[in-house]
Amino acid sequence: MPAPKDPKKCALWKKRVGLASKERLKDKTKHPMYGKHPTSETLDKMRESHKGQSPWHKGKTDVYSPERIEELRIEGVERMKDPKRRREQRDILKKQWTDPEFQKIREESAREQMTNQWKDPEFRLGMKQKLAKTFKQKWKVPEYREKMLKASFASNHISPNKAELRLFSILQKHFPGDYALNVKAEVMVLGGKIPDFVNVNGQKKVIELYGDYHHQDEKLENGGDGGRKREEIFAKCGFETLIIWEHELLNEDLLFQKLTRFKFVRRKHSHR
Repeated sequence: MPAPKDPKKCALWKKRVGLASKERLKDKTKHPMYGKHPTSETLDKMRESHKGQSPWHKGKTDVYSPERIEELRIEGVERMKDPKRRREQRDILKKQWTDPEFQKIREESAREQMTNQWKDPEFRLGMKQKLAKTFKQKWKVPEYREKMLKASFASNHISPNKAELRLFSILQKHFPGDYALNVKAEVMVLGGKIPDFVNVNGQKKVIELYGDYHHQDEKLENGGDGGRKREEIFAKCGFETLIIWEHELLNEDLLFQKLTRFKFVRRKHSHR
């Protein structure tokens, strides 16, 4: 039946037809497209026909009532429970992202949305708190902490100083293959700390090189015995620690004796 030409009668006719359709389609099996799926070619044609068109609700507010919005959300969740439906949506998105124009539009839209959101002080504060909480939880995982520390040191372009290179050459001369330089966490991270030298020949031992100037405060602690925080952390991980001071590099013979004792004598506490 064609629509009446009179605008008032036409509006009333549309309303009646709409109500009748809604009543008829309460049973989904009576929908003409029930059980049918458009082919990929049909979907491509539909997308092409809609390119450049603005959505009918763009710029409008209060288009749907809160109840209707909740109904649409539940319907969407139920639809996406179907594995076939999820695969189809994934394939469609993959195909869309191969289009440079689509990529540009989505990136600009996302950038604009994020910019507007971060202008809101409440949103900014909430996101900062959420990110801080997530980061703290991740940081408690040793594997994640070690990975992040290694990445940080690798990106900072840290290189061993002259004293560290000197000690490494002495270790290579007297104990070849026993120790590896670890100032960039190339070998390991222990308890969130990075020991200077790590034994790579089967012994759970590390060596810390303390500079006479930079570690002078630690040297004065405990009656000149040096700070023990790092050593205690390494000990909890099952590693013995040998502390070498920069001035000890001047006497290679005495240093060799100290390194030899550390290699062949096992103690519960660190060696100094």
